[in-house]
Amino acid sequence: MLFRSREVKLKKMLKKYGSQYDFSDDAFEPFFHNLYNNEVMKVNSPEPTFLEKLKKRFILKKQNEYQILSFFPDKQKYIAELSTITKNDPRVFLVSRNALSGMISRSVSSEAFFILVIAGLFILTLTFLLLGDVRLASVALIPVVSSVAGILGLFALLKISLTVPAIVAGIVVVGLSIDYGIFMVYRYKHRLNVDTSKAVLLSAVTTLIGAGVLLFSMHPILFYIGLTIVIGVSFGCVTSLVVVPSVYGLWLERGKGFS
Repeated sequence: MLFRSREVKLKKMLKKYGSQYDFSDDAFEPFFHNLYNNEVMKVNSPEPTFLEKLKKRFILKKQNEYQILSFFPDKQKYIAELSTITKNDPRVFLVSRNALSGMISRSVSSEAFFILVIAGLFILTLTFLLLGDVRLASVALIPVVSSVAGILGLFALLKISLTVPAIVAGIVVVGLSIDYGIFMVYRYKHRLNVDTSKAVLLSAVTTLIGAGVLLFSMHPILFYIGLTIVIGVSFGCVTSLVVVPSVYGLWLERGKGFS
């Protein structure tokens, strides 16, 4: 009798609220029909087959415990809501491909950022030790600043997220750009009669050709690596050939001129 009274109550609620969503009065009749499965409900009758199927799919028995599964759309808004519910209960856990992907991405991104900081400190230290002058080191670092600014600026302009592959490729770009800057500063500091500009240009062009091929790749990781290197090396090369000589002459030579 209790089951029947609940059934009647549920039918009334479905009829009352279902009309708001354009459900017909008998829209849920197949559901109630499957509950009984043409069996007469008795006190000791076996469980309806419909409920048995639900139990097999959503309820798992492990030794003396039961696990209840609940499925939901794998979208960020649902993940955020469910995470707040489950974080305080160790017996409940959330399984989501997007949540796992986000967790791995955050972990790898933080590690990549840490590596980027360490690489930057090493570059600053070695540049200063090699050139032995803060002003010379500052001028040599101009292509690095230009490369990083170009990558961040164009990524923002193109509305591209800064991914882990882009950060790793950015470390490579920083290493190449500081080479260009050091070569140019070293040439003007010691007034070497060599064509350093052509060497830097040739080095950048070969790098751009190798990385430019990746722009035609369908794989997103390879594409972002190629895009980052092409943008960074382009900015670094142009800056080292145009800006570095001008800044060196105006700041360090004080208008004396250099060859």
